[in-house]
Amino acid sequence: MSTPRTLTLPDGVHPATLETDRGNFATLQAVPDVGTPLGTVLLVPGWTGSKEDFTPLVDHLARYGWRTVAVDQRGQYETPGPADPSAYTLSELGADVVAMSQALGGYSQLVGHSFGGYVVPFVAELLESSAMVFVAGAIQEGLFPNLPPVEKVESNKPGDQADKSYSFIGGQEAIAKMTVHSGMKVNLFADEKMFPQLVNPVQMAWDTKGRLWVSVWRNYPERTPTSTQGDSILIFEDTKGTGHADKCTHFIDGLNARKGLRLSDYGDLYTWSVEQPAEFWRELARFAEVRAEGRSTNDHAVRAAAGVGCGKIYTA
Repeated sequence: MSTPRTLTLPDGVHPATLETDRGNFATLQAVPDVGTPLGTVLLVPGWTGSKEDFTPLVDHLARYGWRTVAVDQRGQYETPGPADPSAYTLSELGADVVAMSQALGGYSQLVGHSFGGYVVPFVAELLESSAMVFVAGAIQEGLFPNLPPVEKVESNKPGDQADKSYSFIGGQEAIAKMTVHSGMKVNLFADEKMFPQLVNPVQMAWDTKGRLWVSVWRNYPERTPTSTQGDSILIFEDTKGTGHADKCTHFIDGLNARKGLRLSDYGDLYTWSVEQPAEFWRELARFAEVRAEGRSTNDHAVRAAAGVGCGKIYTA
């Protein structure tokens, strides 16, 4: 278990009850001595810890201009919690953090320590799909006044287009430049000229009906709070037998950083995101009777997975 160096609170750090739509939470809070706070930092402790783990940091961040709140999650130290184990899933704890953030003004910088680092990413999962659209609408209505503007990051290697993007040749043009081995042929099944929604494809898989499933990452590397259109999983079909897709179905929209998918031999779809690798591993545990845990960054997360008859899982 974590052991704070001291339980004596620094000057300016005080205990307070945070009232939310999901109940009351015990906190330690501090605000800057002068001026308007730069924003709010919400500190989420680990499984065996408590808000006291952050005591020195609460004071330190307040001195640097931040309103700082360290919290006991449900069932931790001074925050009561139900006896039902199902009340302590990552989704439930993540929903608590969303409620805390809303009670603190609608937007917070979130920091999770240890197990808290697993809880915080689930906040992003809870803001996917219609919830993400709701948040974007709430932002437009001024319900989150402390939300900083989304900064546009310019490329350090701009392209030749007016918007600094690069010109790319089409699929058929690319095929024309290929040297193909005798007896083989390259066929263009689908591209962004045929289907404009085929944006930033990051993973694909064929099913037993000859359909191509594609995870498209419109918002690479990650959705912003003001995004109203999320990432998608699309299904492309050749319904006329021409060798080219002529139908696109939106299997699911409103996702965030859904960077991988896998179709099992039984027709099940497994999919995972940057913020939800633990859920992916649990899905695979049911698929191949293995268990694992994993966390990673945007460009170093699990991208592909394959199962073999001996019950093993290979990932990349």
